[in-house]
Amino acid sequence: MIVLRSFSFRLFCLFPLFLGEGCLTQTNGPNFGSGKSEGSPLHHVVLCWLKEPANAEHQKQIVGVTKSFRQIPGVLTAQAGRAVASERSIVDDSFDIGILVVVEDMEALEAYLMHPLHENAKEKILLPLIDRLVVYDFQE
Repeated sequence: MIVLRSFSFRLFCLFPLFLGEGCLTQTNGPNFGSGKSEGSPLHHVVLCWLKEPANAEHQKQIVGVTKSFRQIPGVLTAQAGRAVASERSIVDDSFDIGILVVVEDMEALEAYLMHPLHENAKEKILLPLIDRLVVYDFQE
């Protein structure tokens, strides 16, 4: 059931992206390009399942370290929060923490991922606390 809900959620959320100018156009069909769109921010979404889901301190650590990513050049915003429980079948609320980092472009994403602040957070906080994660990157 979770796999089906998760797939349905992903399909529902990502389908409109495929209909936008960046992927499908009426004149030329699929256009997946270089992944870089001038002037359009890139959204880096990370959904995390914690090793100890009910541990409020671990949740707080991840939210706090995510805010520190705002100091990294090229990062426009960085925020994190707990999943919102929902009875709606289309909502995948199985994850514990969601992270959103918006960067200027693909080059900024690559720089962010390799930045010492991110690397340190990943090694000392994120990897020790997270059981599994899923990443979605998209750009308008």
